[in-house]
Amino acid sequence: MRSEPAHQGYVFDCQTQAAQWVAAGRPDQAAYLYAAALEQQPDDIRTRMMLADCLVRTGRSADAAEHYLQVALGYASLRRDGEAMAICHQVLHLDPQRFVYVDVASMLRRIGRQAHPLCTRAAQAHLAAGRFADGLELLRLGVELDPRNPEAHQQLAQLMLQLHMVADAVAHLADAGRLLLAAGNNAKYVEVAEQLLYFDPSHLETLRELPRVYLRIGEPQRAVVKLSDLMRVSPGDTAGFEILAHAFAIIGRTTTALSILQRLVAELTATGRRPLAEAIVARAQRWRQGDGAFQAEVHKLRDLRSAPRPAPKRAEERPTTPEGTVVLDLADLMETQATPPAAPELVDLSSELVEIGEAESTMVLRLRDFSPVEPAPPRRPPPVPAARATTPAETTQVVELSEIELDEDTAV
Repeated sequence: MRSEPAHQGYVFDCQTQAAQWVAAGRPDQAAYLYAAALEQQPDDIRTRMMLADCLVRTGRSADAAEHYLQVALGYASLRRDGEAMAICHQVLHLDPQRFVYVDVASMLRRIGRQAHPLCTRAAQAHLAAGRFADGLELLRLGVELDPRNPEAHQQLAQLMLQLHMVADAVAHLADAGRLLLAAGNNAKYVEVAEQLLYFDPSHLETLRELPRVYLRIGEPQRAVVKLSDLMRVSPGDTAGFEILAHAFAIIGRTTTALSILQRLVAELTATGRRPLAEAIVARAQRWRQGDGAFQAEVHKLRDLRSAPRPAPKRAEERPTTPEGTVVLDLADLMETQATPPAAPELVDLSSELVEIGEAESTMVLRLRDFSPVEPAPPRRPPPVPAARATTPAETTQVVELSEIELDEDTAV
């Protein structure tokens, strides 16, 4: 057994001779000497680095990647994060399959959020080689390191969809959508939300938020289409009626918008949900801010919040609903007319209709009435019929938005 001075001397001699072989252009001979020195001092990061360099020069990439990974772990333990990540990128360049979750997770967690790009690159390398399990673990780690990065959630969701992990993918798409909304990225949110609804058409949170976003970006037609989906999933949904009122306000049908708001606020107040009514009124005050008459009518809704509940038009008791919904018949939103007009002919415009179903009534809206420009004349080829909601059993109401007022119910 060598004494300590002899041990140190042996290591020094190996390192010196190895450096001479490197200078002479013989990295193969230098690698043997560096390996001998490393056996005596396995924690010597510098010697291991020199050995890895020699292995690269001799074409032994896999062995070099293994030693570089040990160097990166050593740098990370010394809190030299920048150097550790630089070495990790070298590992990925040489042999990505050495960079696996079980070996690097602790190091990357210690480095934190700035290691997220490294996780992404490693995952892409694994996926390109067909190692889906390794790629999945590293993308999950990337989300863990940078949970407020919507792209991280999207990348993970896309892989989960490929692996038929639909429920988990929908959850990450929802997380990405929330982050995009918070960042004000409406265009990207629409893309994510539409994909989410393709795989989960009943995702209530997205069905409520996507129509609002469509209204914000000036696409009321699309908002009404999604609103009809919301009403099918959650009939009587409070958010749905608010969005419908907003859509009417955008196209200038302020009388109808105010009628919906009045009924909605009164119903919420009467059922003990005054804070929600106040929030709806506050949001409505941000609509049509240049319209003084509309703003004045919205301001009056503050008094309506404390008014008694209006008497229902039907004698039977209204059904109770879960939190977040309110029972409003479409007949409640009508303005009485002395002589109701005849129902308009809708046969030629079947492709433009969207039904908004209620428990007892169905509202059919013309999408072209939500367009800011005049619709083009109908083409010769017959329109493709749009999917319709199931017709309710009791009453059907057809609403044409080109009219200022709504028609009364007609009994079947």
